[in-house]
Amino acid sequence: MSATGQLTAMPAPSIAFDAMDSCEQVPWDTDPIADAARPPLPARAAPMPAAPPPRAASAVFDARAKLSRRAERRQLSEPVRERPLDRLVGMQRADGSWELDDELAAVLGRSPRKLKAALKKAKGDPAEAARAWATALALAWLEAHAADARDEWSLLATKAERWLAAVAARPASGEDWLALARVTV
Repeated sequence: MSATGQLTAMPAPSIAFDAMDSCEQVPWDTDPIADAARPPLPARAAPMPAAPPPRAASAVFDARAKLSRRAERRQLSEPVRERPLDRLVGMQRADGSWELDDELAAVLGRSPRKLKAALKKAKGDPAEAARAWATALALAWLEAHAADARDEWSLLATKAERWLAAVAARPASGEDWLALARVTV
């Protein structure tokens, strides 16, 4: 306090020392008593070798970047070729059925008009009959064209077969949807 009763700020003391020279670096979670029984730490490793000159590093980076750009252009120009099996698997609905649409007809290699013609005079709900026919066609296609990859689609086929067994709609001929699809595919 000053003579007038006002508070005055005191200058901070200045201590000049190099912390790295005057003390050893000790982790915060060490116990000095327990540490006395431990063997000393190994000596520091040799210093890292000098970095290559900037010109060499730049040349390597430029070459890698050029290769990366070429690969990127190649990937953009080449269309992704997806297996028909993958396309068919991706079209299955959550309940196990498929929709009778142009995409399914393309995978099956059939005309959508011809596939829909088989639904004439089907018994039951027309929308359910169309899904049942599509599901049976998909299963028949998997059996005929993707038998070597059965381990990839067997679980989804089981789900589709369960859905198909619960469908009330029937083909006009009265036979099973899957039996009719096996003849068609």
